Amino acid sequence: MRTGRPHRLSGLLCGTVLAAVSMAQSTRATQFNAWGAANVQVQLGARWWSVFDVQWRRSNGVQDPMQLAFLVAPEYRKGGFSLQPGYGYWINYPYGAFRTPATQHEHRTWLQAGYRHALGRTGMDHRLRLEQRFLERSRATPEGPESEGFRYVGRLRYRTRWLIPLNGRANVQGEWQAIVSQEVMVRFGDPSFRGL
Repeated sequence: MRTGRPHRLSGLLCGTVLAAVSMAQSTRATQFNAWGAANVQVQLGARWWSVFDVQWRRSNGVQDPMQLAFLVAPEYRKGGFSLQPGYGYWINYPYGAFRTPATQHEHRTWLQAGYRHALGRTGMDHRLRLEQRFLERSRATPEGPESEGFRYVGRLRYRTRWLIPLNGRANVQGEWQAIVSQEVMVRFGDPSFRGL
């Protein structure tokens, strides 16, 4: 059985996308943020799952609120491949270098394709996600912030992760793992939007 070709192709895709996008991005900020998440995956059938996420992010260490998110998605899995449409609701607080005049809301939908495979004792997974983001915009007025409604911003994301088992085999339920991850994002749509 030959297994090298898909792994070489995924490595080539990963390297090409990371190199091209990292050279194109110029917006950078150094901030100290904390990020927590709770994830529940419920198997609905032989190949169907329901995925639920709650994410909370804090800025300035853990002192200031940054974001709160609720995400839900059905997912189809076959072998190492997966397909997922999803919806997320985000509350974005003013924070750090990309400060907004007020707390703003976001509705986000996405289509995602994923691929997982073994790499010796370790594992790799790849995710390509096309997001449709509807972000609330606000402006400062003498009476306080005023909503200007929602604007569309699209984003293409590619993430690769190396999953390293700490006390057993990779890709085993309940296994403790160290994860090395890299994600690149390309934004399109509203040119007035700052950030990713």
